[in-house]
Amino acid sequence: MKIWHNLTITGKITGLIAMSIVFLCAATLITAYLLVSNATNDLAEKESWAKAAFAESRLELMKGQALSTAALTAQKQDFVEAIKNKDSAALRQIGRKAMEKNGLDFVTVSDHEGTVLARAHSDKAGDKVVNQAAVQMALKGEGWVGIDTGTIIKISLRAGAPVWSGNTIVGTVTTGLNLSENVAVLEEVKKNTGVECAIFSGDTVASTTIMKDGRPAIGMKIDKGDTAEKVLKKGEKVHAVTELAGRRYDAVYSPIKGADGVILGALLIGTPRELSEKTSGSVLRYVLLACGAVGVCMLGAAFAVARSMTRPIKKTIDGVEAISRGDLTTRLEISSADEIGQLGRHINGLADALDTTIAQVSAMSGQVDEAAASLELSTHEMARGAEEMTVQINSVATASEEMSMTSTEIAQKCTLAARSSDSANKSAVAGETMIAGTLAVMEGIQAKVKNSSTIVEELGRRSGRIGEIIDLINDVADQTNLLALNAAIEAARAGEHGRGFAVVADEVKKLADRTIQATREISEVVNAIEKSTLHAVTSMEEGVGEVEEGVKKAAQMGDSLKDVLGQIQAVSSEVSQIAVAAEQQTATTNEIARNILNISGVITRTSDRIRDNSGAAGQLAGLSRELRALVGKFRT
Repeated sequence: MKIWHNLTITGKITGLIAMSIVFLCAATLITAYLLVSNATNDLAEKESWAKAAFAESRLELMKGQALSTAALTAQKQDFVEAIKNKDSAALRQIGRKAMEKNGLDFVTVSDHEGTVLARAHSDKAGDKVVNQAAVQMALKGEGWVGIDTGTIIKISLRAGAPVWSGNTIVGTVTTGLNLSENVAVLEEVKKNTGVECAIFSGDTVASTTIMKDGRPAIGMKIDKGDTAEKVLKKGEKVHAVTELAGRRYDAVYSPIKGADGVILGALLIGTPRELSEKTSGSVLRYVLLACGAVGVCMLGAAFAVARSMTRPIKKTIDGVEAISRGDLTTRLEISSADEIGQLGRHINGLADALDTTIAQVSAMSGQVDEAAASLELSTHEMARGAEEMTVQINSVATASEEMSMTSTEIAQKCTLAARSSDSANKSAVAGETMIAGTLAVMEGIQAKVKNSSTIVEELGRRSGRIGEIIDLINDVADQTNLLALNAAIEAARAGEHGRGFAVVADEVKKLADRTIQATREISEVVNAIEKSTLHAVTSMEEGVGEVEEGVKKAAQMGDSLKDVLGQIQAVSSEVSQIAVAAEQQTATTNEIARNILNISGVITRTSDRIRDNSGAAGQLAGLSRELRALVGKFRT
């Protein structure tokens, strides 16, 4: 299986065709073998039956010849007289002439009681042959011919005829062939038909043309099983493929029956199977050669077709490989209208879409880079403004502490003035002087608080500018994310060939998501700055109002102190009022100092956030540069 996966498409197609050819040739050979084998078997069987019929007809002809010889011999007058006279020598002489003339193996003459008078083939005489079917039928006055057994001859073709003298049967004459020894009939059949013949006496070969070790295969047994059962017991003719003396034959077994229907043996006509098997082998060889020639032609055609199919596939692979390396100018030159041509055109479309997308991403990445640089510069400027505001707020806090100390001193002096009326005038002059100083300090505080308010408002406006830049970055990130999604969709349409583009699109999407996250964090910081700035402006406006109120009261106090010089009697009451006002002023200045400290903390945190934003802006600029580097890998 591993070898199959490593094969080229040409190898796979050729291999499949080769295996198909092998299977087809095997199926053809098996089919041809079965057809030829069945055909040759059928032909051999028919031929065997035909040759068996010829052998049986030849045997029937021999039967007729033996019967006619017996009948003609019985009609000779000298033969009749010799029987009457029981002249054995004359009978033997007549019988030998009949044997030689007709090619018979034996002639036996008996009297009317079945006692042998003479045998032309033997000197034996005087024995009874009345048990022979031919003798029995002849003594009944009828001629008979058939297969029979005898005392001298085990199995024979025997014919019998009565010998008449007038109307009296004086004897019998039997003629025939010794089938257990005379193979002339079998040789004649073999010569005319090319078959081997055998005569079985019972289940054993008595005579045959089949040779074994240079001698007739006498004594062979008939096949056991169905063949012996059907032939020797049921009296059926049987065709079977059998092996005799080491050779295979298409054999036809015909039962040999006696006069009473008893099966005496069988006649075997065997056609050697070498010819049919040789014919089958030749046919199979021709079929194999034909299959080989057709297989070679089909294999060559398959190889040519595979090459014509894989050539555009190779071009497609080379083009996709170039595109995967980033060369988006590559286009496939495939003009076919099949599936490979459609694939090539879709890949060209994908390359066009990627080229356009990468160009847009490149342009957007430039805008993101510029926006990130602008954001980084703005955050640096905001950080410097926050640091300057911190310095100014610290100055305001110092002034507030000084004003608080001054108010405390005023209250102490007012108390001393109340206790010592003698120093009222001096205290009033000192109070006037101190009020004038306080007025100047408060006016300075008022100016610084207004200046701080202006700075904080400027910080709010710059925070708004940051928000606009963040909106621009969000728009760019959304557009980048949309482009990455389009690129991922195009890569998915390309399947395996678009996997490289899918990775790039995924990296672009991640970069856009990180940009959006960073802008969200910056937006949250800017919103916090705007809220803190609004709170600081409100607090400073309240401080300005309180300072203005203090200035007014200080002015009134100055007027009052001028009147004190003329109204010594009301000093105690006025001093008390001044002490109360001074205490109130102390509380007010302390509140201003606390508010200023809060503003300082807010500005410090704002400065930290701005530094964080500066880092985020730097990170955004780095991501933008990475994006430009990734896009720069593509050749458009």
